[in-house]
Amino acid sequence: MNFDQMIDEHKKKSNLLNSLIIDLQYIIDLMPQVFNKNLETDPKFKDACNSLITLCDRSEIQLKELRNIIPLEEQKID
Repeated sequence: MNFDQMIDEHKKKSNLLNSLIIDLQYIIDLMPQVFNKNLETDPKFKDACNSLITLCDRSEIQLKELRNIIPLEEQKID
């Protein structure tokens, strides 16, 4: 792998991790709002639910991508 490829790979991993961290922070912020029963009458409640679902779906994809780039050593079977 040449230097340019290493940089591109590092940027890709960094972008994935940063995006995941941002999405997870929004999930943390939205969850109490969605699970607060008093908000069900608020017109923004449906939007908050939809946003939370979208963030969860996107985070699931990002976590799978992250899992796939984790280096694993071959395990020896004795």
